[in-house]
Amino acid sequence: MPHPNQLRLFEDYIPQPPPEKLRVRWGCSTGDGRFIPRHKSIELDTCIYKAYEQRSIVRAVEWIDLGTICGRCFCESMAVTVDAERYVLSVIHLPGDEHSVSGHKPLN
Repeated sequence: MPHPNQLRLFEDYIPQPPPEKLRVRWGCSTGDGRFIPRHKSIELDTCIYKAYEQRSIVRAVEWIDLGTICGRCFCESMAVTVDAERYVLSVIHLPGDEHSVSGHKPLN
């Protein structure tokens, strides 16, 4: 039990919930078994997140790490609104695709 005259270390501290993350809601798999897991969080520095924040279309070649989809990919993302809720529709061209650049991590 602290002494009544002892100052509290964080007197004005009010715990805040962690910020919500942008997560994968739906995805399709490739013929070779690679897929993006549902509920995988999206990093803040990706074009997917930028499209969400800017409510626009963003295209970029960047490092994508979404489970079994991993590598330097060409990603096209577009913010869309459905029933007043904002989403991002993304097309990810996998490493080895004519639009992508091979990365440092293998896909297998």
